[in-house]
Amino acid sequence: MITITEKNNKMVKLSNLIEKIWILGVIGLYIYLYVSQNFSNYIGKQFNLMGVFGVAIMIVLFLLAKPRNRKIGASTLVFIISIALIVYAGDGKASDSVLNRKGKQIGVNTTNYEKTKQISDDKEYEFKGVYLTADANTETEYIKPVKKKYISVDPETETWYIDNRILVGFKQGVTKDEVEEFVKKYNLKIVGEMKSISQYMFEFDESLSLQKMLGKVREMNNIKNIDENSKVQVADVVYATQEMIDELKNTDRIDSLKTQKQELAKRYIDGDSVVEITVDNFMKIMEAIYENPDLFKDKKIKLIGRTFKAEEIKKGYIGIGLWKIYCCAIDMTLVGYPVKADGKMEEGKWYELQGKIQIENGEPYIEYIEAKQVEEPKENQVY
Repeated sequence: MITITEKNNKMVKLSNLIEKIWILGVIGLYIYLYVSQNFSNYIGKQFNLMGVFGVAIMIVLFLLAKPRNRKIGASTLVFIISIALIVYAGDGKASDSVLNRKGKQIGVNTTNYEKTKQISDDKEYEFKGVYLTADANTETEYIKPVKKKYISVDPETETWYIDNRILVGFKQGVTKDEVEEFVKKYNLKIVGEMKSISQYMFEFDESLSLQKMLGKVREMNNIKNIDENSKVQVADVVYATQEMIDELKNTDRIDSLKTQKQELAKRYIDGDSVVEITVDNFMKIMEAIYENPDLFKDKKIKLIGRTFKAEEIKKGYIGIGLWKIYCCAIDMTLVGYPVKADGKMEEGKWYELQGKIQIENGEPYIEYIEAKQVEEPKENQVY
């Protein structure tokens, strides 16, 4: 006859076994998704590293976690349901009926290039309430104003930043001599001191593109990995304040941005060759086409995408595009171009399309040339 104690022990063992199976199930799911390249069916590729980190933690838990004196209860039920959902979800691929209910978007929002006013390059802007803490001692802590001519906007990302300044945080206790040594090493000038938080703002003797500035940031952030005696804690780009952006977005700064973006768009056009759209350049080319439709008019275009219908798509047209994902599967949206196909393409299918960019009422669309139905590609998401 089984005693109550023996029965309780069996229930505790069963509870711990279910927990172990759950951990193994999660580990197995991650490994399967990586091997089968289906991880992006759950979350965006930009979170792959987090997935690896999660698997590592699960493996440690499985190997080192001690059995707990806990009977089967609500938490055990959660584990059982989770295991069932893992088995049910499999590779995470949604059915066509689910995919057809996802959001659809034609084109992208473009920048308004309307210029409204001129502002002198020498006008100065302060960093009001930014970088300086609320309790900062204004007699000893300061940030010098920045002139308009050093407030730039990156044409690829439309990121507004100060093109000749960098922000560096040092370890607590950094001395004035150590800061001066840093200044000499990088040929900098101090334009801001926030001593209470060990941060300084420095100025270069030249303006830098955002990519070059980010290169400087990476270089300085790597110092602490090379020199264990380094006092550098973290370096970062100095971004423009919202006040600066609001005033400058309708000035000649936008003229410069428009010109730069047109030059970037031209790199996708090579004589009479076809503009090939891939997962890697999908969003950049779409933005280039929608901001410079005249530049792409009559250009041949080739892409692989899923067809879809949306309210804004007119009769005789169909959308074709790729999945855009911000975080995970729940926020997936089909984003693409309208195609004047006159019924030659079915909704919800994958096609390799060749067409020609045309313009109607100022908006670009693809004029159908030819298309063939293809298998859904493994790489079908943009970020």
